[in-house]
Amino acid sequence: MKRNWKKLVLIVGLVLFVAIQLVPVSWLVAHDVEEARAELREEIWEEVEEGEMPLPIYRFMHSDARLSRDQLDTLREWATASSGGETASSGRHD
Repeated sequence: MKRNWKKLVLIVGLVLFVAIQLVPVSWLVAHDVEEARAELREEIWEEVEEGEMPLPIYRFMHSDARLSRDQLDTLREWATASSGGETASSGRHD
């Protein structure tokens, strides 16, 4: 019985050691993911603002795909809120 107890303590200790080592890595990954999302939102807004999105061929085939002023404002608020308000608007609304 003593041998099984020692093995169990060793295994639990090893599992705890590995778990403690991995937690900070998961925090770094979560931080990187959040940064990437903010960057992507900013890029999406820039493409919309420059008239590159939705794509012209899509707008041609779907005439209702043009964004209204309210939709553009909502999209701008979403993009700037997630990127810390750094995205500037040129005021272009197509």
